[in-house]
Amino acid sequence: PVLPLLEGLIVVPVSGQLDPQRVDRLLDDLLAGINAYGADHVLLDITGLLDVDDRVALGLLQAIQGARMLGSDCALV
Repeated sequence: PVLPLLEGLIVVPVSGQLDPQRVDRLLDDLLAGINAYGADHVLLDITGLLDVDDRVALGLLQAIQGARMLGSDCALV
């Protein structure tokens, strides 16, 4: 889910295992949320991820790059 916190700020909690399908869904939800809420800032909350390997890190980098392409700053927390 994409949760609006303040005007221009959303948080996207990520938990469990990230497989390629979930990475695609994360990217779709993130970009849609940025557009829907006019977010200038995004917090990707990865505290609930079970494991962060190379594949997961690449997926998170893709999400950050996508947010930046839409003009949003993105931080991992």
